[in-house]
Amino acid sequence: MFLFLTACPDTPEPPPECGPNQVLNASGDDCDCAPGYHWNEDQTKCLMDTTSHNFVFYEDQVVGDPLTSGFFDVSIINGNNIWAVGYIETDEYDTSTGFDYSKYNAAHWDGNEWTLKKIVLRYDLMNMGQVFSYYDSSGQEIRGVYYIDNELWFMSLVGGRARLINGTWDYFEDQYGYGLSGG
Repeated sequence: MFLFLTACPDTPEPPPECGPNQVLNASGDDCDCAPGYHWNEDQTKCLMDTTSHNFVFYEDQVVGDPLTSGFFDVSIINGNNIWAVGYIETDEYDTSTGFDYSKYNAAHWDGNEWTLKKIVLRYDLMNMGQVFSYYDSSGQEIRGVYYIDNELWFMSLVGGRARLINGTWDYFEDQYGYGLSGG
C-alpha cells in the first residue's frame, strides 16, 4: 500500500470589500479612505474632508459697474454653472426706460464667460384679504439664490421669487386653501 501526499498552497484570502469612499491600501489587505476623505471617530465611515476656506480670489472679468453694483449671494452648481445675484448696473442705454444705464439682477457663468440676466420675479401683495400678483422684469435686486434638489430658487428681500427647473421658469401660482384668494 502506497500513500501519496500532495501539498497544496493555502487558498489566498480575497481582498476586503471596501465601503463608500474607500480604497484598498498599498498592501491590499485593508481599506483606507480615498483621497479627499478621512475616517470618522469610530473608523467605520470615510467622510469628505472640509476645505480650509483659505481661498485666493482674483478678478477674472468685471461684471457691471463696480461703483453701483453689488452681489449678495452665489450658488456654485459645478464649474460650468454658477449663478451670482444682486444689483448690477451697466453703462448700456436701456431702451425700455430711456435711462443711460441698464439694471440686471443676476449673472450666470457657463464655464467660459459671465452673462448678465434680468430674472423676472413674482410678487404677491395682499389688500383686504385679496392677493394681487405682479411680475417684475426691471432687474430688481435678488438677495438669495439656492440650489435644492435640481431646482434653482431666486428670492428678493421683500418676497419676490422665481424658480428655474430644467431650463423652465416657474413662478409659484397661488396655493388655494392657505387663506389666499385671487391670483
